[in-house]
Amino acid sequence: MCSSFFSDIIKRKGSGRLYKVTSVIASRLLLSETTDAIVYESVQVTDEPSIVIKTDIVDTYITHKGTYCFKVKENFGYGIYDVDLINECEIVDDKLEWEKK
Repeated sequence: MCSSFFSDIIKRKGSGRLYKVTSVIASRLLLSETTDAIVYESVQVTDEPSIVIKTDIVDTYITHKGTYCFKVKENFGYGIYDVDLINECEIVDDKLEWEKK
């Protein structure tokens, strides 16, 4: 809800300085040892969630086994989407192997 609120406010005319405020908030959150990632709505890229994950969290806790490519058909709000799977792949010897379509 907070993310949607900030996104709505920042989209309004004359709110350019508020964009800097949200950037500072994000930077402060990422400095915290208790924050691993932030999910937020971008003013620049609408109708899609943006995710920031600390690099050390990715390196330490995530093992990539595969990748999926989705097309977002509809955004219902609150992080709920209707999607189509476009393609998928496996990680083999540290390389992406996409399915042949």
